[in-house]
Amino acid sequence: MTENSKEIYTRALALLARREHSSQELRQKLLARYPNHQFLIGETLTRLEEESYLSDERFVEAYVRARQMRGIGIQRLRQELRMRGVEDHLIQQALVPSSDEEVTLQVLRVWQKKFATLPKDVKEKHRQVRFLLYRGFCQQDIERLFLHLKENALER
Repeated sequence: MTENSKEIYTRALALLARREHSSQELRQKLLARYPNHQFLIGETLTRLEEESYLSDERFVEAYVRARQMRGIGIQRLRQELRMRGVEDHLIQQALVPSSDEEVTLQVLRVWQKKFATLPKDVKEKHRQVRFLLYRGFCQQDIERLFLHLKENALER
């Protein structure tokens, strides 16, 4: 092993020790630091995968879990994972749609944290809908939330 390959390997391990990375993320970070060593970086990534230090599957699991806890919806997660170079089949596996009830509860938690009161007018409803769309929830889930909120308001 050459001095350069040892340095690249050590740097990659240091990055992985901080958090999981996708293969593409790690490649980009290493290329930014060592632009003339593409071949060594490729070898290093292969070695890290063989040694189970680098795993896109593990990265996706950790990323999805962390982002969902912060109230990010499936649509946005899909986009973020694609931007990080994750293959579509891994994204599909990780983002198995939950039941409608689970999704409604997730949207409700995000909505309550930000708003907690029903919109007073159309302008306010549009603002709330835009916020939820930005967080990665689809229009259907948002409409189901507002229907649920109206039903509960009528029962009181």
